[in-house]
Amino acid sequence: MVAPVRKRLTSFFILVLSLFFFSSLVHAEILDQLARDFSSISGYVVKKCDGQFIIDLDTSDGIIQGDIFSVVSSGEKLVHPVTGEIIGSLKQVKGILKVVRVKTGFSFTRPLLGENEIHAGDSIQRYEDITAVFWDYTEDGRNFFHRLQNKVPSLKWTGYDQAQQFRPQKPGPVPETGTAIVFILAGDTLNVRGPEFMLLHTYKLSEIPATDTTTSRFTSMPESSPTKISPSFHEERPSASDMPLEPKWDRTAGSAEPAEPVFAGVNFVEKLSGPPSVMADFISYDNELLLATTDGYKIDVFNIKNGMVPVAKGDTEIRGKILWLSWWQPEPSRKPFLAVVNWVDNSPSGTLFELHNDTLKPLGDRISMFIGAFDIDGDGSPETLLGQRYDPEEFFGHRIRELKWTGGEFKDQKPPVKLPRRFTVSGSLIGDLTGDGVPESAFIRDNILYIYSGKEALYKSSKEMGGTLSTLLYEVNPGTKDPMTNSIAIEIPPIRTDLVGNNIPELIAVASKRSALSYTGIDPGIKKAWLTVLKYENGQFTEGTLGDEIKSPIQGLEVYGGQVLMLTSKTGSVLSQGGSSRLIALPLKHGGR
Repeated sequence: MVAPVRKRLTSFFILVLSLFFFSSLVHAEILDQLARDFSSISGYVVKKCDGQFIIDLDTSDGIIQGDIFSVVSSGEKLVHPVTGEIIGSLKQVKGILKVVRVKTGFSFTRPLLGENEIHAGDSIQRYEDITAVFWDYTEDGRNFFHRLQNKVPSLKWTGYDQAQQFRPQKPGPVPETGTAIVFILAGDTLNVRGPEFMLLHTYKLSEIPATDTTTSRFTSMPESSPTKISPSFHEERPSASDMPLEPKWDRTAGSAEPAEPVFAGVNFVEKLSGPPSVMADFISYDNELLLATTDGYKIDVFNIKNGMVPVAKGDTEIRGKILWLSWWQPEPSRKPFLAVVNWVDNSPSGTLFELHNDTLKPLGDRISMFIGAFDIDGDGSPETLLGQRYDPEEFFGHRIRELKWTGGEFKDQKPPVKLPRRFTVSGSLIGDLTGDGVPESAFIRDNILYIYSGKEALYKSSKEMGGTLSTLLYEVNPGTKDPMTNSIAIEIPPIRTDLVGNNIPELIAVASKRSALSYTGIDPGIKKAWLTVLKYENGQFTEGTLGDEIKSPIQGLEVYGGQVLMLTSKTGSVLSQGGSSRLIALPLKHGGR
């Protein structure tokens, strides 16, 4: 009896240590994100305008609507007692500003404190020397507080015990938090509220799935299992196969959790042979629907309108890993090209292919850029090819050009639309999302979905967007004695469609829940994925969800023939190979891209 007991105890301690290890990884990731979100950014007050103050910062500097700035002035000089040299001065906060509108090159702020003391030319610093309070509703967050305090040292922290003394029974504004940043830890969620108790950020500290289906926002089901629509939408409950899928909207945008899903039938189309796909793209051409997929090394093209009919095979004939691909159709009457990006010798290599019989034929020389195609004019055909330079520090560089094929070579020119500095050619779309006839840009970067009008920020999601198998570990400074490495995720782009048939476009993007393994680099660690929907109304984007959760990463997305098509990929275990991909479809009431 001793050996079995010892084995059980050993297994128990291994489980405890594993949970502690993964919890620490999740907390470390959250703390790093907090450090970025509350990092100090310096600027100046430009002028006072109609009761507001204009500052010289915009989204290219990393600021967003809701950011809080302290207005500082130099106070008492610090003189060294031995040398007599002035070694610095004590800063004094004489005002606090809140960003209310971000424009190109400047932003509007509203004074929260010291309006009469603020003048043009005053120095400002984001989240610098502003009072910070930590309320712990778990009674077990003291250690997390100290780690948070060390990660965000620019804030003026109230002591842990002192903050608990004036913590209300339920989170809400109190006199001590008038102009403070309040960090509220409750359950596995950290909410951060600014002055006026406005929600700034939400972070999930635990990736442990809910086991009680009565409290979970999702009910896990196999991908191919039919389900029924939520009873909150219909009193009667017809069969799922007869039920069209409609989005369910949250009342506010940017919530930390997805809305309660609206369930509908999931139609299994076909399973793909071979290794799982890490990237896929669809295009409608000549009354057919083409699907291009890659497992990271080879490329397959199928005609999927009437089954999974193979069209062409190929590869880039170079050693590097294929990161992503996208269809490009510069002329509606001509066959589409396939733009493919490899990673070779620590740099991108783009290749364009044309369909030639049953093979993919390279077109022209390789392009030393990230390349991707976009439907900017909104006619359903990706007519614009963009190229983006590689930057070792940020991976995606700031220089973006439009590429034109002249018949023998590529010429580059200025893009037809203004794009923000953080824009990425992968995981992005360009199109009219607000109904004003002017294209916006939407892109997923670092698990966040951004929407911009030119260089003006319109929307920023919570950190749950994307979820892909196409990842890369690369060297930031190759050739050095101790090269630094970084990781990047190559997301599939959102799509633009009219879901409800009112001629107002919506955006559909992939979102996902990740396990602690996703932070180790060992495994993508994607536990489940779902579709987030955004629509623009009353001057802001409203967020909702579409359909049930999927238990595999979504590597391709399209709306066609009244259905949402998704290519999902299920990988093998961490220590083994294997896995597969399959095409599934969700019925819609309205369709069209």
